[in-house]
Amino acid sequence: PNKMQGAPQGASRGGASTPSKGNVQVGIGLHLMTTSGGELAVKDLKPGSPAEAAGIRAGSVIHSVAGQRVLGLELRAVQGLIVGPTGSQVTLILQPPGTSGYVEMVLTRGAAIVSTLPP
Repeated sequence: PNKMQGAPQGASRGGASTPSKGNVQVGIGLHLMTTSGGELAVKDLKPGSPAEAAGIRAGSVIHSVAGQRVLGLELRAVQGLIVGPTGSQVTLILQPPGTSGYVEMVLTRGAAIVSTLPP
């Protein structure tokens, strides 16, 4: 698959590891849905989120998260793979809408960053 980096170079490579007690669990700003065919797809994205910054689009079908195939998994289980400690990374393999190919993306988990434009 094509590789796209959604995080600056030199960032933590934490993957989907289980955080120690007290760590805040954050995601990448995706809202997911199950399609009629049983696949998991991106319903929408939080503005300013790592997913939006990486160029993920609504309608993208997710095939794996952190190396685990997601077809047949419950939505809650997939969400559990996506979240992790702030600054850690998670790898997604997805199929953007309207394409037949797959894209691998590495995103850094974190809170949504909302930028404002000057008047």
